[in-house]
Amino acid sequence: MLTGIQRVAKESIFSKLNNAVVYIVLSEKYASYFGLTRVETRTLLEHYDLELDEDVTNFYDGYLFGGIEMYNPWSILNYADEKLLRIYWVNVSTNQLIHQSIASTSYDFYQAFEKLIINEKVTTRVNLDAAFVELEETETLWGLFVNAGYLTVTDVNYRLGRMTLKIPNEEIHSEFIKLVSTYTKISINGLTDLLVSLMDGEMDEFLKIYQRLVLESTSYYDNKENAYKVNLSAAQREGALGYHMLFLGMVMNLQELYTLKATSKWDTVEQIFS
Repeated sequence: MLTGIQRVAKESIFSKLNNAVVYIVLSEKYASYFGLTRVETRTLLEHYDLELDEDVTNFYDGYLFGGIEMYNPWSILNYADEKLLRIYWVNVSTNQLIHQSIASTSYDFYQAFEKLIINEKVTTRVNLDAAFVELEETETLWGLFVNAGYLTVTDVNYRLGRMTLKIPNEEIHSEFIKLVSTYTKISINGLTDLLVSLMDGEMDEFLKIYQRLVLESTSYYDNKENAYKVNLSAAQREGALGYHMLFLGMVMNLQELYTLKATSKWDTVEQIFS
C-alpha cells in the first residue's frame, strides 16, 4: 500500500509500476478510514475530558471523503494532547510546491482563489488523475489543492469534469493568509502591521506602511482599470488586481468580526465599511 497527496504517475506498458489501483478523495471504498468521523472524534475527545463543541468543529472539521464527513485526525490528536485550540496540521510541512505554483498562476485561478478566501464556494474543472508536477495546468493545480487537504469537494459533475470546492475549516483558512502573502509577494508581518495600524486608527502609520508595500509589490498594471485593457500582455493581465488582493489579504484576519465581500465596484472606504 502506498499513500501520498499526489497520485501515482499514469501507468503505461513500459512503466516499472503497473496496474496500480488508486483511491482518491472521491472514492467511497475505504473512505471512512482516511480521517476521524464525528462519532469517533467525540469518543476520542471524551476520553481526554474534552467536548466536541462548535469551536472544534469549525477548526478541524469540513472534509468530505467519499461523501463522508471527516475531521482532521492529526489536528484532533494534537488538540486532545495539548488541549489548546490552535493550528497543528498545516505546520507539519513547508508546502513549497503549492506556494511556488501560486506565484505564477493564471488570472482565472486568481478570480476563483479570491472567492475562496472570502469563504465562498467555487465550481471549476478539477483534474485529480494527474500530478501537477507532470502537468502544470490550472485543473491539476486545483487537484493538488484538493489532494493536499487545502480544499474539499462538496459537489461533483462527472459529465463536465467540474467540482464545487471550498476551504474546509478555520485551520486551513489561516494557511490561505500565507498564500495571499505569497501571491502579493508581501510578508505576513507587513499585512498584519497594515491591519493593526488601521484598527488602531493610526492613519499616518497606515499610509506609510501602505505606500511602502505598494511600491515594493505592485506596478502600474496592478489596478482594476488596467486589468481589462485589450492591449495588455498575458503576464500583465494575470498580474492585475494586485491592489485589491493586498487589501483583501490584510482584512482576512477580520473574518471573525466582519463578513468579507469582494466587489467589482469602485466603492469608497466609507461605503465598504458602512
